[in-house]
Amino acid sequence: MTANVQVWSGREVRALREAKRMSIRDFAAHLGVGERMVSKWEKAGAGVRPRPVNQQALDSSLSSSSDEVKARFARFVDPVPERTAGIPESRESRNDPSGPDDERSERLASVIERPVRLDGAAVEALAAVLAAQRRLEDAVGPAAVVGPMTAQLDAIAALMREASGPHRDPLARVVAEWTVWTGWLHAALRRDAAAVHLFRQAEKLADEVGDGTVAELAAGFRGYVARKQGRHRAVVRASHAALATPGAHPALKVFDTLQAAKGYAALGADDEARRLLDTAAKLIEGAGTPPPPAYWYTPAFFRLNIGVVHHELGDHATAADHLANGLDALPAEQRGAEWADEYREFLAAAKAAS
Repeated sequence: MTANVQVWSGREVRALREAKRMSIRDFAAHLGVGERMVSKWEKAGAGVRPRPVNQQALDSSLSSSSDEVKARFARFVDPVPERTAGIPESRESRNDPSGPDDERSERLASVIERPVRLDGAAVEALAAVLAAQRRLEDAVGPAAVVGPMTAQLDAIAALMREASGPHRDPLARVVAEWTVWTGWLHAALRRDAAAVHLFRQAEKLADEVGDGTVAELAAGFRGYVARKQGRHRAVVRASHAALATPGAHPALKVFDTLQAAKGYAALGADDEARRLLDTAAKLIEGAGTPPPPAYWYTPAFFRLNIGVVHHELGDHATAADHLANGLDALPAEQRGAEWADEYREFLAAAKAAS
């Protein structure tokens, strides 16, 4: 540990944001705070220091940065994990002019530091922060988001362990969703063991509060890890376990059916893979609007996965058609996401083979 702990000032916040080449909007979502709060830090320069919980998020942001950026902020590397003592609160944290995002960020900070303040509004604020960071990952990729998400998960999981009363279960649902999403970030970065551990934690917590959607999402993601590892029987097992989860949103049934089809196709069980393709096509008709924990489970996304199954089956021209049209139909903010690279690679392979 460093002997003299450095503390982020508003001026240094701006320098880090610019070094990471992020807009104020994206950097705010990356840290889990409001845009106006980041603006206030930067305008105040060296005279304002963010609160301790935000200092931790800044530490995590630096830890996920490139070596070049870390070198520019070497005095902050190897920070003390708990930034609680000796850090004065900024003026804006005592006198917030009540912009909606700033209210949310301040409420989160105060609840994490003083769990007795947990209420319904705080739980809603946590859910809103999670939603913003999921969308941010589409824009900046998992490596830029995993550090802050992990640090914030540790904080809200600790808060949940201390919570009681009517708001404990709603908080636990948010923690379960946060856990599965952090697991996905690890999976996307091929930190497979950490990902699977988080998925199992999320399943257990989702079961405790009866959230079938998050439980199925976590189980299905275990199948994703197995597919990346080339363990196709494990893909089938995880997908069927996910499909057996009661109470999940219909959109998740579509994806897990297609994921099982991928596993069967890779194993050479073509008839079963085609049967599942037919089943998925029927399920899509009743899938409806995807739930927030799986907001990307849209017809365009399903079409991409139908294309992958056809590619595995050797129907390369059909696969290329589905993949090309699926990519074109993705929302603009998802089209350039890192997770879409895999489907672009499948499209190139299908075109080459057709």
